[in-house]
Order: sequence, then structure tokens, then C-alpha cells
Amino acid sequence: RLDWPWASWNQWMRPLRAGLVGVLAAPDGVGKSTYLEWVAEHWAQRGNKVVFVHLEDDHDYKLDRRMARHSAVPLGAIEDGNLSKAQEQDIYDAEQRIGEWADFLHYTHAPGWSMSEITKELQKLVDEGECDAVVLDYIDKCEPDRRQLQLYGNNQYLREGDNMNALKNFAEKAGIPVFTATQGNKSMQDEG
Repeated sequence: RLDWPWASWNQWMRPLRAGLVGVLAAPDGVGKSTYLEWVAEHWAQRGNKVVFVHLEDDHDYKLDRRMARHSAVPLGAIEDGNLSKAQEQDIYDAEQRIGEWADFLHYTHAPGWSMSEITKELQKLVDEGECDAVVLDYIDKCEPDRRQLQLYGNNQYLREGDNMNALKNFAEKAGIPVFTATQGNKSMQDEG
């Protein structure tokens, strides 16, 4: 099942179907990455093999953030290792719960990758039977490839449109859903 982690979303949005790309558009700094992480974890908890592609946060940081969410232990305490006995127990309990579905969530750390590199890696995972759904954190962070630079130069909007088209083509051909996020348009940024 590829429904959403929140009743409010499920009330208004159907589960994401194979071949579709869902996009969360929001201004900078409102938690898009956290929403994407929740969606990936929710899908993995339901037995789907989810590939979470992250383009800016390193793998250990992603795992520390996940632990903070699932244990309710502050991220700073986890990073510093200054844990009380109660926090150690909370982390142990969270590890047990996460362990029930962690094998269904594959992290791909892809800083500096272009969309063509990302879709090539995703296709490999699909071919190996290791990918039922993709969460991409997030599409605006993809680097342009040589073809895009030759075609679009410094036009970020044309490159991002090309990236979305490539991602949509991948989703359709692979027959899997993809969920990502974008910074939204200029008026959304200005309005907050």
C-alpha cells in the first residue's frame, strides 16, 4: 500500500499509483525533507521496497534524524552521545521498532548527481527487484549534466523541467511511483 502517513492527506489524496510522480511544493525551511522521510518510512513499514535518494544530507545524518523522530530523543543528544539512561532505553526501543521494516528502506546518497545518473541507479535497483517506490529528496538539488548544460545553459527552470520529464519517464517505464519535493515558485517563497 502506498497511501500517506497522515489521515488528512489520505482524506484528500488517493495513494500514489505506479508510474506517477507526486510533488510536494513548499517554501524553503518548512520541513520538506522531513515529510519525504516520513513518506519513505511509512511505505517501507507496509512492506514496499523503497529507495530514498538524498542529494544533500549525508547518510549518518539521515539515520540520526530518523532515530530522533522515532525515539523522541533530541537530535543534539544523539549526535553528541550525551544520553541519559531513559534516552538510551528510548533509542533501544526505537531500534527494535525500526528493525521491523528497515530492510525495506534503501538509502542512496547522491550528492552532485544528475537526474540521468539517478535514474540509471534506480533502474538498476528496479531490475534487481530492490525498488517498488522512490522518494527523492529533492528534485531541485540535482546537478545538470553535460547535455542539459548544452541545451539549456544557465536556465534553471528548463533544466528542472527536463529533470521532471526524465523522472516521470523513469516512473512510467519502471511502473513504480515516485514522490519528491520542490522549492515552489517565487510567489510561494515571498509569501512564506
